[in-house]
Amino acid sequence: MTEVVSAPRQRRTVVLAAAWALVAQPAAGQTAVDVSGDVACRECRVAMDTVLTLGGLDGPGSQLVGEYSRAAVDQKGRILLAKFGLPYIAVFDSTGAFLGEIGGRGEGPGEYANISHINVGPRYIHVFDLSRGCTLLDADHAFVRLDRFRVTFNTSAVMPSETVVLAGSLPTSES
Repeated sequence: MTEVVSAPRQRRTVVLAAAWALVAQPAAGQTAVDVSGDVACRECRVAMDTVLTLGGLDGPGSQLVGEYSRAAVDQKGRILLAKFGLPYIAVFDSTGAFLGEIGGRGEGPGEYANISHINVGPRYIHVFDLSRGCTLLDADHAFVRLDRFRVTFNTSAVMPSETVVLAGSLPTSES
């Protein structure tokens, strides 16, 4: 069982690691069990294990772990972590080791003002910026193009065809 320590940054890191485990595939030898209906059991216990810690508890990239963090896994298995409103993305390997950052504040290719979301499709990484639209990066994190539009959305998904589905509001019909 994971011990959650009292320092806020450490707690957020452990919670993110636990949340990450929920979207991961079952480990070899584990069997997924679907439970339907109400479950009431005095003997039932939920145990959480730390699967990985991104950047260490206070290491590089850990400043992006928080309530408004967005995570995605790129085509090469690297973990991308962005925090709402910041202009860069931290990159971690599959073990949680910090590899570096992509982006930065600016108006140039691969630069951002306020990242709100990241998604990964089969060919591209889609980086959504509240002020500019969507930047496409290739699997090596190189700039491909910027599609300019203004939209506020709650969530998004990238289909196998690279079509992006957004749930949110369009401020103008031109959007």
